[in-house]
Amino acid sequence: MPQSMPEGDYERGKKAFMKRCSQCHVVDSKSIKNGPTLHALFGRTSGQIPGYNYSEANIGKQVVWGRETLYEYLKDPKKFIPGTKMTCAGIPKEQERADIVKYVEVESAKPPKEGGLKWSNLEGHKISKA
Repeated sequence: MPQSMPEGDYERGKKAFMKRCSQCHVVDSKSIKNGPTLHALFGRTSGQIPGYNYSEANIGKQVVWGRETLYEYLKDPKKFIPGTKMTCAGIPKEQERADIVKYVEVESAKPPKEGGLKWSNLEGHKISKA
């Protein structure tokens, strides 16, 4: 883990997420794209969203996602979880990673949208309609 992660900026993170991540991921609860939804990401264990075909490596790693783990993962996903299907080669710039983490932290914590998918750790890691 990094000794000190830079403070992220939401607006810069939004732009970076749209450029680097949104082709495969969403942070709202509406859908699963090529990659799993990042809605309610923090506190969730890797490889657990029903309906997404995770790699065995991702399931087996059992990462509990938080600010620091996402920050480190984004640096080099294939090093962090060897065998992951994540196509991103990594984000070497510390500030850009911190900005993306800030954006994901804020957006993924919002309540599910009406008719969207609902993630709840209290429901035994199930996704249901909101």
